[in-house]
Amino acid sequence: MTLKLKYGLWTAGLLSVIGLAFLPAPSLKERIESALQGYLNHEPQEKIYLQTDKDYYASGGTIWFKAYITNDYLPTGISTILYVELINTKGKVLQRLKLPIKDGGAWGDFDLSPDLPPGDYRIRAYTMWMLNFDPAFLYKKDIHIFEPGTAKVSQHEETTTPDFAVQFFPEGGDMVDSVESLVAFKAINQDGFPEEVKGKIVDEDGHFIDSLYSVHDGMGSFNLLPLRGKSYQAILTDASGQTKVFELPVAKTSGVVLHVIPDRDNHLFFQVKRSPGLGDEFNKMYLAAQIGGHLVYYAPIDFSLGYSGGMIPVDNDPAGIMQVTLFTPDGLPLAERLAFIKNKHTILPLTLQKDTVSLQPRGRNVFTLHIPDTLAGNFSVAVTDVAQVKQAPGQNNIISDLLLTADLKGYVYNPAWYFRNNDAATNHDLDLVMLTNGWRRFVWEKILDNQFPEVKFPPEMQGIQVRGQAFDRKGPLKNGSISMLLRASADTLTYFISGATQPNGYFEIDNLRFHDSATLYYKGIDTLHKGRTVTVKFFSSPASQDYELLHSPIRPWLPVPDATLNNYLTEAAERNQIQKYIGSRSVLLKEVSITARKIPEAQKLEDRYTTGMFRSDNGYTFDLTKQSLPYTSIFQYLQGRVAGLMISGGPMNPSVSWRGGTPGFFLDEMPVSADQIADVPVDDIALVKVYRPPFYGGFGGGSGAIAIYTKKGGDEDYSPGGGYEKIRIPGYSIVRQFYSPDYSVNKKVNELPDKRATLYWNPDLVADSARHSITFSFYNTDITKRMRIIIEGISNDGKIGRVEEVIGGQE
Repeated sequence: MTLKLKYGLWTAGLLSVIGLAFLPAPSLKERIESALQGYLNHEPQEKIYLQTDKDYYASGGTIWFKAYITNDYLPTGISTILYVELINTKGKVLQRLKLPIKDGGAWGDFDLSPDLPPGDYRIRAYTMWMLNFDPAFLYKKDIHIFEPGTAKVSQHEETTTPDFAVQFFPEGGDMVDSVESLVAFKAINQDGFPEEVKGKIVDEDGHFIDSLYSVHDGMGSFNLLPLRGKSYQAILTDASGQTKVFELPVAKTSGVVLHVIPDRDNHLFFQVKRSPGLGDEFNKMYLAAQIGGHLVYYAPIDFSLGYSGGMIPVDNDPAGIMQVTLFTPDGLPLAERLAFIKNKHTILPLTLQKDTVSLQPRGRNVFTLHIPDTLAGNFSVAVTDVAQVKQAPGQNNIISDLLLTADLKGYVYNPAWYFRNNDAATNHDLDLVMLTNGWRRFVWEKILDNQFPEVKFPPEMQGIQVRGQAFDRKGPLKNGSISMLLRASADTLTYFISGATQPNGYFEIDNLRFHDSATLYYKGIDTLHKGRTVTVKFFSSPASQDYELLHSPIRPWLPVPDATLNNYLTEAAERNQIQKYIGSRSVLLKEVSITARKIPEAQKLEDRYTTGMFRSDNGYTFDLTKQSLPYTSIFQYLQGRVAGLMISGGPMNPSVSWRGGTPGFFLDEMPVSADQIADVPVDDIALVKVYRPPFYGGFGGGSGAIAIYTKKGGDEDYSPGGGYEKIRIPGYSIVRQFYSPDYSVNKKVNELPDKRATLYWNPDLVADSARHSITFSFYNTDITKRMRIIIEGISNDGKIGRVEEVIGGQE
């Protein structure tokens, strides 16, 4: 019986192997689809865009911003924490903000010191998850900060010699001998900005081949039929008259060329050309197109049957960069080309209604933003004085960033320009951007071989976390718990936290929410051996490490000194003083009229700690805020103080009954167990309330209840006993509210001059779910005659919207 069973198992295994051997190998299409799905599973990409209230600033001012974080065309569901930094040209992080992400949005501000040196700076934003991948894809926005009162531009501390460079990009990747190719080029000056050039192409003998010139922002293209054994040069002259000679890329002796004709009536046409004399192994190839990690087109190319071109329908594709790749039957990429798809169904049409417009000094303005259908989402608005604030022509907006530059490693000048209309000329210039940039989110060979980068930084999906490991004298604590008390003075909050350790001693506390920093009191407990010494080691967050490398030069847009910039900087010094005065108590305290009655201390304590049904006076109340008590647990303190309350057992493992039943236990009005109450250090307790039965303030109060309230910030200082140690942990950055004056009321502060450059900023516009609209209002300044309104946002289904209007005349 045993031998037959063994033989039977061996036979079944052999048949399984034979069966697998005859299974058909996955097709190239299946391999590509599987590779892309693996990429989306292992490397889901987050993109970030920041709307700022302005594109340049003055020392002493404030940078207001709203961040939009997406993944796969939707508000991100990966990260819950955003990091935003202000960096100088040496790569030093001057300020780092840690902000909570809600529904794909986060907002904050940088308070610029009056002593901040004028110069170039970078705003960089990222999530912890994004640090696992190429740092070139972290969000960055370069700005210039001026000295108030002067329009002196301090970008270059040393004189630079005018110069230019030109790069050449054969379509598909390579030129091939005897095959006509489209070659694009991009010219930049010594600062990395576009440079217009013109000139000619010559062969190695100096014979004229063709003339060429840039058509937009230093970019252009030409066709070239490279001949075997020949080399070619471009002789180009820049706007200053300087002439230079550049070698063109050397053509391969054999190969294929991929040619793509940009969008015509929502279609892309492609053609594959190959060099003469190629073997039969190049008769058959495959063309694949993907957008955002999703395969949207796949087709065979078979020269033996005359199939060398075709059409890619894009009607139903999302807007964005399409990567078109030509593969061998074995999956080796031969040629690659980017194309941009400009489909409108990714764009959210927004309309701005002018309800009340007043350009009179301190006049009230009311506007309504209309959102189509029943969509909800994140929106932000900036209103600025046109006479003080110019728009940067070389900067992004939410559409050009999330759809274009967030997927390109190279620098694109003035990306928003390509989305101003859908004209053929504009789209041709956008195609030049595609020809002169490469897709680098992933490498085909690696993802087809299931190779993905190591994840060093796990996504922060659960808010602020406290992570660590506990040890006893033998090693990691296998059967233990961690008792913690977190006190956040900025929020006047106290959390009691208790959790079990894993078998390896690890513990993790998620979803903490507090601002600035907090003191965390902690104690490790061996649940099997009470009283044994337990040590606790906390893991530092990767965010606490400096990530200060500049991976590309800072290139801010510098406005040419003119009346607009002079107006802004002239008013900046006085504006800084006014804002400082507004923020001081010397003005605001004069506006407060106080009529007060003396409130009993006991009532103050009740109002400070208790809410709802917990404010019942049907029981006993004990104020511990000013007492230092020598008890191990609060149950020792309560023994003998409440008639009928029976407490037996040890102080840390009590058995509690009252009038024949077990009372409910509450910590800061949250239901807990008696053991958790016993773990709270007595010196951390501000208030104890014991309620007679029945108690209806929460679950488990049928036999009365015992409610413990831990001390908040501002209570008497204390030092937890019972073996508790403490550390400081960082929380979310404190975000200020934009000051928007209300001139409808008589206030002392309203007597001050009003020369604000930013009239209104609101990073959290909330739509009316019934009317699908948002109404907002603000008051004009003393000097604004024309205002610019910019609203940007993203709907919950991933549509991107932007609307801009200038009120008060022509530009």
